[in-house]
Amino acid sequence: MLTKINGRNIKLHRYIMPASEGIQIDHVNRKKYDCWRGNLRYAVNKENAANSAAFKNNRSSGHKNVYIQDGKYRVIVRKDGKAIHFGYYKNLPDAVMVANTARKKLFGEFAFFDDSFSEKEKES
Repeated sequence: MLTKINGRNIKLHRYIMPASEGIQIDHVNRKKYDCWRGNLRYAVNKENAANSAAFKNNRSSGHKNVYIQDGKYRVIVRKDGKAIHFGYYKNLPDAVMVANTARKKLFGEFAFFDDSFSEKEKES
């Protein structure tokens, strides 16, 4: 979302939260048009990437860090260039729950949370 200030285009979230070179502005709820101050936080690239949604590929389950392999759901989370394997699961909800827990442990407040399956997980 852009705004014009002194004849110059500037991203609204950058206007609300000015940041120095190398610092990004992360949208907590991942909605780029929600520029409410409470939804914005400073982040480095790795932190901002941790809060991104899943990428689609031919092995993707449609859920971040959960892949289909040999009829099972495999959970792999990458951090600092290393793939960390968290096991194979028979059903998708279990794999998504494990991926959520792994991301929370590895990325803390910047962890992406997939709330597709569990109301209880939202409370914790």
